[in-house]
Amino acid sequence: MSSSLPEGFSLRLGRPDDVEPLTEMLVAEEQAVLGEARWSLADTRDWWRGLADHGERWIVEDAGGAISGVLGIFERDDLFNSWIVIDPRRFGRGIEPALLEHAEGRTRARGGRSLRVDTFGANTLQRQLFQRCGYAEERRHYLMQIDFDGRPSEPEWPPGITCHTFDRESDARDFYDVMNESFIGQWGYRQMPFEDWVRLRVEAPDFDPTIWFIAREGSEAAGVLRGDHNRWGSGWIGMVGVRPRWQRRGIGTALIRTAFRAFYDRGERSVGLGVDTENPTDATRLYERLGMRVTTESMTYVKELT
Repeated sequence: MSSSLPEGFSLRLGRPDDVEPLTEMLVAEEQAVLGEARWSLADTRDWWRGLADHGERWIVEDAGGAISGVLGIFERDDLFNSWIVIDPRRFGRGIEPALLEHAEGRTRARGGRSLRVDTFGANTLQRQLFQRCGYAEERRHYLMQIDFDGRPSEPEWPPGITCHTFDRESDARDFYDVMNESFIGQWGYRQMPFEDWVRLRVEAPDFDPTIWFIAREGSEAAGVLRGDHNRWGSGWIGMVGVRPRWQRRGIGTALIRTAFRAFYDRGERSVGLGVDTENPTDATRLYERLGMRVTTESMTYVKELT
């Protein structure tokens, strides 16, 4: 695998002003691979901002300065995840292998011992490249979506459980604690320091506390849900979690139904979320019971670096 880009292409660090032209390329690639594109400027801004704080952003340019490829490396403690996208007009030009090798080199330089790379399940050429380069499939994920034909049904809360929207001053620490207790020990999860999480999520430019929810039993926080505007072309449930002590009581279902109604009342007619197909709480079946369907599959490959 060559470590150099093809003649006529160059590599540089990503910049804030890349967001708009990069979005055009990401949309074009998604259209070429999936047959449709849901990615938007808001998705790029969120991804680019997260990489700036917790990883690296790399851009491939052609001789005229047009973006021809992108590499994002997201670091979470000992985990390094990357996503590589190539302008579909540049497929097969040798850019992708060079970016993959660059991702491995940068991961080693940052102390990483393995690298995970993500791709759409439909991207056969990229999956074949990963396999040729020593990567093994590790996990599959679904993007699931529900389309509303009327106002969603009202949630049914277990006795003693109340729900309210997020208040930054009084709920931030509880929300953070519930999130971590809900996901600790699950595949790929690493706890982010509280201050970093606040900066990434609560201080995000599109943060909206009216689509964040926290369920309580008395004064104790039991479950949380984070809603996001316009992710992949719809309302988006970025995270939902219930503390182990309160699981299997219907709190997660009620939180999701609450979010459905909130998004609908804001004019959204579809809501999506991402799910690990091997989630130990059998989340995929829960979402199917709520009327959601699988629209896209993505895959994670991993390689031990020497």
